[in-house]
Amino acid sequence: MDELYGVPTHALLPNATRHEIRASYEGLAIRQSAWMLWSVFSAINSVGCWIVPLAILTSRRARVSSTNIYVIALCLPDALVGVAFTVNNVVNFREGWYTSRALCDFQAFYLIFTIGCSHYINALIALEVYRLLKITRDMGNYVQPSGWLVACRCLAAYVWSAFVALWPLFGFLPHRIFLLKGLVCLPSEYNVGSAFFYYLVFFPAISSAPLGVALFIGYRVHRQKLLDLKQLLPRKSQTTSVSLPEDAQRRKAQTARSIAIFFSRIFVTLLVWQFGAALALLDTYSSAPIIISLVWGLSQPILTVAVSLAKPDIRMAVMNLISCRRFLGIGRVVPSLVKAQSAGAVDEASQLSYR
Repeated sequence: MDELYGVPTHALLPNATRHEIRASYEGLAIRQSAWMLWSVFSAINSVGCWIVPLAILTSRRARVSSTNIYVIALCLPDALVGVAFTVNNVVNFREGWYTSRALCDFQAFYLIFTIGCSHYINALIALEVYRLLKITRDMGNYVQPSGWLVACRCLAAYVWSAFVALWPLFGFLPHRIFLLKGLVCLPSEYNVGSAFFYYLVFFPAISSAPLGVALFIGYRVHRQKLLDLKQLLPRKSQTTSVSLPEDAQRRKAQTARSIAIFFSRIFVTLLVWQFGAALALLDTYSSAPIIISLVWGLSQPILTVAVSLAKPDIRMAVMNLISCRRFLGIGRVVPSLVKAQSAGAVDEASQLSYR
């Protein structure tokens, strides 16, 4: 346990280095308050992130949509990490400190893993949505990727994120795990060489590169006005003998736009998280920035779950799961009622595939 901790904050020298400041720790009362706060947020986060995938998988109507497979892929890492982080913080609160180096290393691994998964899955979604909008604008036949293909793409994102999360444990890289402010274990730079590796290699590998891809695609969508319904509707010069009827083409365009807006709202929650993550990089004697940063980060999956409920088929699946109607054999939520309440929204996998 002693090897994990630096010195108390009040014992820091005036010329303390950045690493020494980040490795220092405040009193037990402050640390226990942070652990309890994090455990509450993490437990709520975990419950929400388990409910949505389970609801989709138990709904025949919801699980055939490839868009919902992406939602499951976003929620699963947060659901698993939510359980681990809750248990981790409860143990720390009870013991008053970190009990082992192994527990510290494991915490750093799963936190970095979920950060990488969120960024790479969002990048995959952005690429697929861009393809959907372009094909719709060009009056092509968009066919949604199969559930297995989506699952394989997401699995690749998981594997890469896990690989990057293991870097600090390799031993030969200038990359180490430290107990920051006596509160949470994360990779951190400790000298000039490690700082270069941290910001120029590690950050792009786990978050900056996929975030940049998603932002660039967002810029292209904005530049080409692909969310403008007029741009998605056929112009007279595009009309051919095999063109869809005007009302069918309009429904097709509205569906593509609805899917893009739905996922863009989820991406916005990830963008908002970036500001909270930046707080953890501040060099202050107070533990407040890192406490707020983790609370901010734990709120992002909760917002993702809330946004996913805007999709009618997911909302209906969650209502059926929570009320146990599917398992008790009693009346379920009527699909036509949900659809009527959400006119114009995307709620069926068949609306995503244009043949």
